[in-house]
Amino acid sequence: CARPMPMPGSSPSTPGPRSPFRAWSPCSRTRTCPSAAFRPPATRTRPAPPPSTPPSQDPGGTPAAATPISAAAQAIYDRGYTLYHQGRYLDAEAAFQRFLQAHSDTDLADNAQYWIGEARYARGDVPGSLAAFREVVARYPEGNKVPDALLKAGQSLERLGDRESARRSYQELMDSFPNSAAAVVAEEQLQALP
Repeated sequence: CARPMPMPGSSPSTPGPRSPFRAWSPCSRTRTCPSAAFRPPATRTRPAPPPSTPPSQDPGGTPAAATPISAAAQAIYDRGYTLYHQGRYLDAEAAFQRFLQAHSDTDLADNAQYWIGEARYARGDVPGSLAAFREVVARYPEGNKVPDALLKAGQSLERLGDRESARRSYQELMDSFPNSAAAVVAEEQLQALP
């Protein structure tokens, strides 16, 4: 479970070049992995479903992202992430959209949807970013990006002048994920609201 994934073009026995986007292993993102319960509390978002729950569904009946990440899928995701950090927000959004079209059932789907919101937010499309962040929460309620999406949804709502909805978003984040780093920021944002 703790083994890092080899880079494309390298064999499993010979590690390839390290990528800053490969600091995690697919196992660390899978909620059904036995080692997932042993991750540090700051990285856990919600408890794993009970063992009697089929791995393809969470207790609410929503399909859970459980498909392993292929090298091709990882490459598309990494490309979007790189483009975002280069300030090429439209290109990054397009890459993440391509990723979601082909790999929406993988463990990185919630992350890709989140980064679509970030790309829109960075280029000033606040209503579009709000829609993307809300989609993270709605489509991937067990995803690791839900706390960050709730925070960014609150910030988007603030920029749109809807302080009451921003308050609700921050409060939902603090109630649902009280030990997350995003909850600390949400509390500060909430206190700063007039």
